[in-house]
Amino acid sequence: MLLQRRQTRQIQRSKAKPAEEADLLELPAEQRPVVTHKQLQELRKELNGLVGAWHHRTNQPHGTIHNELRRVCGGPLTAQATAGQLQARIKKIQEWATRVS
Repeated sequence: MLLQRRQTRQIQRSKAKPAEEADLLELPAEQRPVVTHKQLQELRKELNGLVGAWHHRTNQPHGTIHNELRRVCGGPLTAQATAGQLQARIKKIQEWATRVS
């Protein structure tokens, strides 16, 4: 029963992709925007900096914060996340920060 609930939640999260990212995936590969390794690295660095700041503010472990972002925004680990997924996580943690302020 628990496994069935979890699978249902995972399916719902995978269907709830951001509209922009879903639209980009429907485009042929040659029409999709190219994201360089350096751009992904910068997004990861920005996300990790925000997670570090949130850690200092809440005293939550970094891993817990990253896992909560993944739960809320969906997607794989940060190292495998797309630019769109990283941007969604950055936006979400910025929303958290403005709500608490």
